[in-house]
Amino acid sequence: MLIDYDRTHLCHPWNRYVGQSSCVAAFRANESVAFLPDQHTLVLGHLEAIWFQPIPNRLFYRSPILRPQGGFGEFSITPDGQRLVLISYDTSVGKPSYDRLIELWDLPTQTLLNEPPLRFRYAGSALLHPTQPIVALSGLLDLQSMSGLWSTADWQPISPITHTVLAFSPDGALFATSGQEESTAVQLWQLTDWTPTQTLRLAQGRPLNIQQVIFSPDGQWLAAEDVLNIHVWNLASGENQFSWPIPLGQTALAFSPTQPILAVGKEMAEDQHEIALWSLTDGALLATIPLGDERPSSLSFSSDGALLAVGTYSKAMVFQMDRVLP
Repeated sequence: MLIDYDRTHLCHPWNRYVGQSSCVAAFRANESVAFLPDQHTLVLGHLEAIWFQPIPNRLFYRSPILRPQGGFGEFSITPDGQRLVLISYDTSVGKPSYDRLIELWDLPTQTLLNEPPLRFRYAGSALLHPTQPIVALSGLLDLQSMSGLWSTADWQPISPITHTVLAFSPDGALFATSGQEESTAVQLWQLTDWTPTQTLRLAQGRPLNIQQVIFSPDGQWLAAEDVLNIHVWNLASGENQFSWPIPLGQTALAFSPTQPILAVGKEMAEDQHEIALWSLTDGALLATIPLGDERPSSLSFSSDGALLAVGTYSKAMVFQMDRVLP
């Protein structure tokens, strides 16, 4: 167990948010944030380390800590908190490189499972399946597109689907890609036999340019970013239930696990960003969290829905939902 009481890591001067309104903690971190299923432990990364931070905690408390093979990039975690996949920057060459390393970590033992890590060129994203040894990757390998599903047992492609996989359903039975024709729809596929099961389009038939997709934890909803809009579908009916504008794109999305709420991080102007909380009951805007010049890059709710973590390019902030919502 590593405990570091060095308060210089506790958001100074980033602590301008702490104690104001609904912000209960802030930390120096980079982009990706995720809560573990124990409710109030946040996974953060900064420079060349990843640590677990109990919330709230006024001290910088790191335990345990992972040190990636390369420089810290983006990560995703399985819902059970057992595995973490990381895109790290190759720092071994001693000069700027486009190469990315795909690292798979076992969190309980803090062990790197693929040694040496898989090397990608221009790696875009890595997403772990919730229950099976499968990872969805996008990027180039030896200058060839290698987007699709890979086995983490032998790091070989396992799927004939070559579209970028954007999300897995909570039970792992389905995965979502952009449509086959110029990203004009969200396509859902059956994992067992790679067959398409549902195509989600806009009610008015307008083409889509899908950037990201997430499922709600209960599997009832799917939200997608379409350049300057957020669209939400009811998966039972296939209906495009809500559409909300995002002025300048560049969003982060997260469904609350306990309430019918979608959190949307968005850029309003060059130095104006906010988190919007939308109701999935009637489509109303419930509240906003102003972030000033901090552009949100990732969002994560704690499993009890009490906390919302916001990752930006320089810090992570945690907001208490009962202070945010009216």
